[in-house]
Amino acid sequence: MKKSTFLKFAVLFFAATIIQAQDIINPTSATTILTAEFGSSLINTINGSGLDTFPSLSASHSGTNPGTAFYATNDTGIIDFDLGGSYLVDGLSFWNANATGPPQTGVQDIIIYSSEDGVTYTPISGAPTSFTEAVTTSSNAEQFSFAEITASFIRFELISNYGSSAFIGFAEVAFSGIEAEVVENVINPVSATTTLSAQFGSSLDNTINGAGLDVFPTLSGTHGGTNPGNAFYATNNTGTIDFDLGGSFLVDGLTFWNTNAPGPGATGIQGVIISSSEDGTNFTPISGAPSTFAQVVTPSSAAEQFSFTEVTASFIRFDILSNHGDPGNLVAFAEVAFSGVETLGVTDSVLEESISLYPNPASDVIRINNTSNIGLEGITVYDMNGRIVIQHLVTDNSHNQTINVSELSSGVYMVQIYSNQVHTMKRVIKN
Repeated sequence: MKKSTFLKFAVLFFAATIIQAQDIINPTSATTILTAEFGSSLINTINGSGLDTFPSLSASHSGTNPGTAFYATNDTGIIDFDLGGSYLVDGLSFWNANATGPPQTGVQDIIIYSSEDGVTYTPISGAPTSFTEAVTTSSNAEQFSFAEITASFIRFELISNYGSSAFIGFAEVAFSGIEAEVVENVINPVSATTTLSAQFGSSLDNTINGAGLDVFPTLSGTHGGTNPGNAFYATNNTGTIDFDLGGSFLVDGLTFWNTNAPGPGATGIQGVIISSSEDGTNFTPISGAPSTFAQVVTPSSAAEQFSFTEVTASFIRFDILSNHGDPGNLVAFAEVAFSGVETLGVTDSVLEESISLYPNPASDVIRINNTSNIGLEGITVYDMNGRIVIQHLVTDNSHNQTINVSELSSGVYMVQIYSNQVHTMKRVIKN
């Protein structure tokens, strides 16, 4: 496999979704437009109060009362549950208000929605549209499953209760699914050139290699005290810095770390024009890109993050216009990284569309079928820590390959299928 192919995979891998073990999802908070009654609290419905086991999707809930459930004035209304992160949600358990509380108050008709941002909500296909009335002095878990959705928030729109003209209530709710942590789509330039004159033995390479960062690669790490060994200092002048991204990317933002207080004061970049190019020759200013960077006066630099309309770029140019007032005629910065994803070429797209992988989930083997005329060179299976767990070289020119995964632990893996020039990635679940 060519080195360039591996580097491309590294970018794609960091853009992948890390899947963790199946888990109970207990919301971290909940809000509502309904008016609470009897001193009850919506928190009672997510903190396990009244359950015989917590956390649980199948426990029994004891007699409901204002200390273990939520009662509100009977009305249509909305309850929003914050899951505390991004999840692949595939079901829920619900415990209705039972006979020990005000009669006929349990939630009956409902619409359930999901949202990734807490603003835009979409009805969940297959989610329940009604809950069962609990007529005994305890509530059993009412369990539901539906097609997996990505969500950070779940909304209950309460439509009706079981007949009470005064109140509506329920005891507890929990969700099931798999936590989905989206790793930063970091693009670290492979090289950089400048018209500026370096000072103090500093190097422009320091600004793209993670020197001084507490985490690398990152779009959100912290940079330690800047010095010529982990930052770039130059004679203060207008000039350009060109960053080679090492390929074609859809770039939608950047993170910048300016020089901080331990270095020469006020040297950090202030005014800047940021442009993109596909060929390294013709550059166009990026609409929405920052035109200034903040001065850092503390002994460390927090990530200054920016987003803009996506551009296709292989090169990014900084036109340096000014610093923050350094009287010693210097301009400097610590680190830069960009966000985005690799642009697939025509042949990459062909391979992507032509590869099928099955069964998925798999227990013993996975079969890979290639319907394109692109000859495969190899197949590499990575675990979610980026370690190679299977390396399979294609030696028979067959477009159908079988990979034995029986020895792998249960979990999620990334499968890279590649030829001499192109590659594609597939995700597989091992039972």
